[in-house]
Amino acid sequence: MAMGFWLCVARFGGIDTTYLFEGSNAAIAAVAIATTTLSPRYRIFQHIGEGFPLWILTVIFVLIDAIFLYNANGAIVVAHLTAALMGYIFMVQLKNGNDWGAWMYNLVGKIDELFNPERKYQNQQS
Repeated sequence: MAMGFWLCVARFGGIDTTYLFEGSNAAIAAVAIATTTLSPRYRIFQHIGEGFPLWILTVIFVLIDAIFLYNANGAIVVAHLTAALMGYIFMVQLKNGNDWGAWMYNLVGKIDELFNPERKYQNQQS
């Protein structure tokens, strides 16, 4: 996402300061596409009738995002598209058994263990 954004900034020029608030939408697009790729038939708001499928919410989000991106700089548009593409690719790979995020889970687990007070207490008793 970031690489595509910076390549487009270099190509199309700087961005307007009003687009500084657009940063989270690319990440939300990645999560929305990834979640929909993983389970498109999942129903949300099930307490309202039978709920409605997640893919409908994703389509609504993509349409609203596209409307706001209509006049946006090319770099912002590319950031959103690459984020959505990476969310899709990440989930397709996860379905195929390739967990690209495993290294991050392991790293956070190791860092968490460094600050685990129970581990320190167990070492003092041994």
